Amino acid sequence: MLNFLLQMAERYGLDVAQLGVTLYLFWKLFCNHLHHIAEDLKTIKEAEKEIKKEVILLGERVSKVEGRIFK
Repeated sequence: MLNFLLQMAERYGLDVAQLGVTLYLFWKLFCNHLHHIAEDLKTIKEAEKEIKKEVILLGERVSKVEGRIFK
């Protein structure tokens, strides 16, 4: 295996190795980036649900205050 790698390096230079390393690192970076985006989206959805609950509760309190004022 080592002999094969040395022959490839001798014949093609380090172009093949550089290409392989570049593709591998790009793939790792891209997958990691997508993972963080998915986590951010999940966090945003959870925060949105909490905000929606707060808005509904606020609307109920405003309705009660309006009912007391306009009696």
